[in-house]
Amino acid sequence: MNRTRRICLMALAAMTIALAIEAVPSEAVVVPEGTPIQLKFAQSVSSRSTRPGQAIEFAVAETLTVNGAVLIREGDRAIGYVVMSASAETGGKGGALAIEVSKVRANKTLVNVRGERRSVEKREVGKTVGLTILFGLSGYMMSGGKQAEIKIDTPVVAYVAEDTPVVPFEWRTPPPSKDKAAEGTDRPNP
Repeated sequence: MNRTRRICLMALAAMTIALAIEAVPSEAVVVPEGTPIQLKFAQSVSSRSTRPGQAIEFAVAETLTVNGAVLIREGDRAIGYVVMSASAETGGKGGALAIEVSKVRANKTLVNVRGERRSVEKREVGKTVGLTILFGLSGYMMSGGKQAEIKIDTPVVAYVAEDTPVVPFEWRTPPPSKDKAAEGTDRPNP
């Protein structure tokens, strides 16, 4: 009985490994690090009603294609979070709001995004975090004496954080040959 059980477990392990290898299909196209993704707020946000950690929804504003492959469609969703929120106070101190986009849905893949185009060297991380909060994806909103508000459909640009393979929704042009893909020609269309 133990021998049969071991054989079954080995077969299950082999199938699991085979499925893991297929997790990135050969027809996947890489979205290069630094690729801009045009987004817009899918909801209005106010410093009066938001709290740090609260999820904020975004919508993709423009379809993203790479070498004729439609990877992210207009209307697809993205998620972000409130980093900081402070309500306006009586006496004139305005509200403040900081939001960060973290992931964009691309078919069945979640693509990590960030507020700056390129990754930054480790020695500049502190400076970059400050800039991201002050000028990042949605910016750091302050309003003298009023609540900080971001209206629905306000545009935002996010950048792909790392090379990410995505299975295309469709091809607008024939897929590139294997030779061209091997040469690293997968770059976003202008």
